Amino acid sequence: MKISQENIYRVLEGVSDKGATVREILAAMGQKKKRKTQLKKVLKLLSRNRVCYKRNNRYYLHDQPAPVSGRGSKRNHIHPNIRNGTTGKNENLGMIIGFGRNRVIHSFQDLVQYPISKGNLRDLLQGDVVRFAVISGKGAADSAGLVGLVERRVRHLKGILQTNRKGQVVFLAKSGGFKHKFNVTNSDRFKRISNTPAWLDLSGQVMNRSLPEGSARLIKDENDDLNRSLDEILTLNKIPSRFPPKVQKASLSHPKSVRFDPKAGRKDLRSFPFVTIDGEDARDFDDAVYAKQEGDHYRIWVSIADVDAYVPEGSLLDREAFCRGTSTYLPGKVYPMLPESISNGICSLKKGVNRKTLTCEILIDNQGKNHYCRIYTSMSRIACRLTYTAVDRFYETGFIKQAKSNSDLPDLLGVFRKTATLLRNKRTRAGYIDFQLPEPHFIFNNDNRIVAIEKEYQSEAMRVIEHLMLLANENVALYCQRNKIPIVWRNHAQPLREKREELSKLFWNRQIKISSLRTGRDYNKALEAIKNSKEKDFLEVAMLRSMSLAVYETENRGHFGIAFSHYCHFTSPIRRYPDLLVHRAIKKHLKGIKPDRIPDYMATTSSDRERLATAAERAAVKVYGLAFMSDRIGELFSARVSGLIHKGMFVEIESPYVEGFVPLFTIRDDNYEFDADLVCLYGRKSKNRISIGTRLQVLLTSLDWKNRTPEFDWICWQE
Repeated sequence: MKISQENIYRVLEGVSDKGATVREILAAMGQKKKRKTQLKKVLKLLSRNRVCYKRNNRYYLHDQPAPVSGRGSKRNHIHPNIRNGTTGKNENLGMIIGFGRNRVIHSFQDLVQYPISKGNLRDLLQGDVVRFAVISGKGAADSAGLVGLVERRVRHLKGILQTNRKGQVVFLAKSGGFKHKFNVTNSDRFKRISNTPAWLDLSGQVMNRSLPEGSARLIKDENDDLNRSLDEILTLNKIPSRFPPKVQKASLSHPKSVRFDPKAGRKDLRSFPFVTIDGEDARDFDDAVYAKQEGDHYRIWVSIADVDAYVPEGSLLDREAFCRGTSTYLPGKVYPMLPESISNGICSLKKGVNRKTLTCEILIDNQGKNHYCRIYTSMSRIACRLTYTAVDRFYETGFIKQAKSNSDLPDLLGVFRKTATLLRNKRTRAGYIDFQLPEPHFIFNNDNRIVAIEKEYQSEAMRVIEHLMLLANENVALYCQRNKIPIVWRNHAQPLREKREELSKLFWNRQIKISSLRTGRDYNKALEAIKNSKEKDFLEVAMLRSMSLAVYETENRGHFGIAFSHYCHFTSPIRRYPDLLVHRAIKKHLKGIKPDRIPDYMATTSSDRERLATAAERAAVKVYGLAFMSDRIGELFSARVSGLIHKGMFVEIESPYVEGFVPLFTIRDDNYEFDADLVCLYGRKSKNRISIGTRLQVLLTSLDWKNRTPEFDWICWQE
């Protein structure tokens, strides 16, 4: 973008009321530092013609509020030893932190907190950026004398409107950073009101009144922004929110219970104490497991819901399932591939009821080597429904509640653990890449409102089930290969050379020695090298992004990430269409019918639908996090840097576990430049280096619904 009046106007229009420095304008236009002089000349011309305005080294399209005038004040809010509006050598920039008697000014220059001297403005709020001068105390600590308000960073608050005893309408913020009441300037629009949700648009002027003020607007639906964003996400990713009436009607034609018919050719496994292990809120149970030790060997049964028995090929239900491709899981919600009467009903492997299943029976030795695999249609009855939480507690304490009615359950869980451990060790040696990245876990109350967002890693129980499902998927793939059954394969190509070179450079710049990254074993060595690094999560994400995408294809090409020569999806036909295709092909083979080759477009469409569902799930996580943080605008948080770009820093808040953005212009202790090679920020004067993992304190100032990101202001660095 060339340096011209028109292009500068566009840049300033894009940053709105935040303004931009010369350096930021150059970066936005893609220009180098040596063009700084030319840019300043054009900016000077625009300022002279009042096209843009300059204040505190930032340029704006609209003139910014002047320092506090003090109109209407009965007593002077400026300390007598300080001149109003000056920018003398003793003046400093800082931010108001706290409220009431606990208010202080946090200095951006020396990172010291100063108590505010008496006689200063009372309606300044947490997050206000002010100019002040340090006043030396006689026999006491230094204090801060205010010169003026520079900027009110928190401009909108969420809370409730109430009518006080005098009949006046006041606003109470939900945020813990604002415990005082607010005057409502447009209170004439509201009659007697009680605990009514509202937003307050704070006034940019400070009048030295006992209470700050703002204009209120009622919230008709507290979930309005959330629901609107979710609708946009579903539309953008082509995810239907409901089933057509004809599909719903077709799903209700099946019986509600299942009887065992000896003539149907299904193996009766109802006496086997199968268990399901899923999350607390799971409803569609499509896999059940059972295992026992036979000397030095382990026999594992993995029974999967026989969805094909209720969704015939080419039927209305089948066509709808193919169009959806997969179930989409959002926090607290699911948009299923199949109607609930099937996904949560007749196909779901619920405790104590007969269910049609397709079973994979596998025998392995104590080294994890396969000795036997058999696949057959079956009838199963689940003996126990377990959760990851309960199984993890058992692995930690040896206690599980269901053991009272099922004495064999502890032994069964022990066999699962042994089997998963030896399988994991075998796969790791072969090059199975064991990423351990956290995910946000949303906790809802009885009203389906989020009450917490926690950081969650994969637990031992989750890993146990994962390795048992991998075992079934691999053996089914090998079975299909041996019997020449045409299926949809799950392929994962080796990372591209350019991606591996970029990743190697990233590690090299951090003085971390790694190999060529040609195999999964090389990736595991790299994971081992960074396990104690403060940049571990960032580097692990970079490693994950260097990978090729796993896809569905009709030709087998192997799976790089889990180091399998043959792999397919078999264990989740309720929520993945490719699994249903594999089931149908195997069932035809078992009946002596040669399956037809699956068309390429079906594999391609399944891959496309999976990517859209993943994109929707990631976007929804951000939106739900944004909605949860709306009650906490103006609060302080401890954070760490999780990513860096030329416009600022991505930061991770540990509690609640959300990610937000800190614009570069809010870091006021120095002027920083972004180094793309080292992925860090360098301070021009202090030579301070900000890298991934740097800890800091931030203040939540606003919500960016367009980019689905909470926006924070930098306060200070932390050890």
